[in-house]
Amino acid sequence: MQSFEESEVFSLWACLPTHLSTQIVVATNIAETSITIDDISSVIDSGRVKEMRYDAETHMSSLVSVWTSQAAASQRAGRAGRVREGTCFRLYSKSFMEAQMPKYTLPEMLRTPLEELSLTILALELGSPADFLARAIEPPPPEAISTAVKNLREIDALRKQKDLDTKEVSYYLMPLGFHLANLPCDARIGKMLIIGSILGCLEPILTIAACLSYKSPFSNPFGMQQEADRAHAKYGSALSDHIAALEAYNGWAELRNEPYRVRKDYCTENFLSIATLEQIEALRKELRRQLIDIGFGAGEPRKMYGGGRGAAGRAGQPGGRGNAEGGGGGCDGGRSNDDEKCRDNQSHKSAGAVRAGANDEDGHTVDDIGGGSDGKGTPALDVNLIRCCLFAALYPQVGKLVRPQKTGEGATFELRDKTKVAVHPGSINFTRLMNLAPSGKDAFLLYHKKVQSTKIYAYDSTFVSPFTILLFGGDIKIQWEHGSLEGDQSIAVTMDNWLSFRMTASSAVLVKYIRHELNQLLLEKFSDPVQAMEEKRKAKAQAVVQSIKRLLTSDRNSLGI
Repeated sequence: MQSFEESEVFSLWACLPTHLSTQIVVATNIAETSITIDDISSVIDSGRVKEMRYDAETHMSSLVSVWTSQAAASQRAGRAGRVREGTCFRLYSKSFMEAQMPKYTLPEMLRTPLEELSLTILALELGSPADFLARAIEPPPPEAISTAVKNLREIDALRKQKDLDTKEVSYYLMPLGFHLANLPCDARIGKMLIIGSILGCLEPILTIAACLSYKSPFSNPFGMQQEADRAHAKYGSALSDHIAALEAYNGWAELRNEPYRVRKDYCTENFLSIATLEQIEALRKELRRQLIDIGFGAGEPRKMYGGGRGAAGRAGQPGGRGNAEGGGGGCDGGRSNDDEKCRDNQSHKSAGAVRAGANDEDGHTVDDIGGGSDGKGTPALDVNLIRCCLFAALYPQVGKLVRPQKTGEGATFELRDKTKVAVHPGSINFTRLMNLAPSGKDAFLLYHKKVQSTKIYAYDSTFVSPFTILLFGGDIKIQWEHGSLEGDQSIAVTMDNWLSFRMTASSAVLVKYIRHELNQLLLEKFSDPVQAMEEKRKAKAQAVVQSIKRLLTSDRNSLGI
């Protein structure tokens, strides 16, 4: 419920004659601290609460119903008797509360992902995340820490090293990981922002990142869900919840200089939350300032490197995702087992030397390798490049389409671990997938998170093309076949021993080459974001990005639905 709607409810309440009627407020556990109504005289406490819990084994969050804590129960009782004596009726016994209900709410560290905390620990050089967190009063389970480290390795934020004498395994931050430790957001969202800055599409990525960090601007008022769905459908042409939210925000931002009534009418007509849009705008500004502080984006840093979550630390050189077949970056083009050798052979660059004035005034880096403008001084909206930034940050959170046996049953998506997920009913893509035909092309869905409720749902989804996956995903292996180079026959290209694609040999070679050059470009910018490229290198980087754009433009009809 929006704040103005809440105010209307209580304004109506105040007009009712209290001696002729009894008012009843049904509230969630937000009433423990956020709602205070003076004339409430009785509270009925069910003793239950819904909490978001994170399962490290399934990498999934779920909203579960659990017994509230004794401390929270005391807060609930305190809602009654603000101005006169009150009564709290508990639907459980005192003995049950003392024996079965926890004294305090489960600490957040035990029910949320630990990626951000792990980055901070490594940035502050406090030892390994596992050893440091083991000293906590209530330490998180080892599985949760292992999952966090694994996820950070997947996005090339850190690497593993093994001591040759003691055989002990430890982790150190890559340059990308050091940047992420200084951004006050989820690690994957931070990577999305940095890559968006490098590829020259920072403006739209800032909006998408703000939406993912806060919440979607779309609202679904009770009793008007169908009207809201029809209004939101106009933003669904790109088959992306992320881009739909971006277009909704852009439409509101274009009215920034218009009277308040005009902006309110736009939000009312399109079922958008004004308060959420304003918060997204504020968050965009803060994220931009944080990017400037670490050397990405336009403007002068407010301080030397070391803001955000962590203080200054060390960083190794980033490696790409590829291998000998995939053409990744790093020391040897892949995730070498000899990480210590890789670390020693390359310099440890301090990120403290942030240089002011390293960027131009339109949000691009000084090298402007992304290019693209609408002729008015603002970057053109390149939907394909936006998908690439999303995929590079969120992979391997992608599923392969499983078509329904008959139209109307709704499609699902199979993940890498064989889990089946459905698109959340609030998604822009939900109606299209419900009406999907039993036969057709393959399709791939990128998602931000999955949550268990009545079934496993994928939230904030975007359809991506095969070339987007091949260029910005994991390790690829080209399965050369006898005579495949003769006549440009079709061959198989496999990613992470999971997703498989068929393409001509020339296309496979082109993908391999572009991946190699792209990883080298990202490595260079991660290591020193403010260092201007030489003209020759800059021209080559621009050619790589333009080649990606052309390749994705030719692939625009390959979303599969």
